[in-house]
Amino acid sequence: MLPFPNNSVFFKAVILVLSANSFQTLAADISCTGTVTWVMGDHPNCTDGNGKKQLAFKITGSDNWLCNNSDAASSLVLSAKVAEKPLLIYMNSDNGETCATRPHYVKPNYTIMK
Repeated sequence: MLPFPNNSVFFKAVILVLSANSFQTLAADISCTGTVTWVMGDHPNCTDGNGKKQLAFKITGSDNWLCNNSDAASSLVLSAKVAEKPLLIYMNSDNGETCATRPHYVKPNYTIMK
């Protein structure tokens, strides 16, 4: 037993704090949804943390390019393109950008296939 008076209350409080922190993180993000319209390889601005080139892509509803952060994300984009499935993209919105006004070659925080 842990030295807390009411273990279930303590653990509920910890989970609540951790959940609130996750929601605050997402609050600074914008989400964009669309199907993949274009895929481009070897663009010099699209590299991961190790300097390896990753795919660039565009989704419906935006004319700007996005860059992947990893091989897994690049594979996910290709899978979504072939399956014609929409992607949900979360990215930083530090300057109040929207899906339509964000700059080219932004690296998403998360890429999710619906």
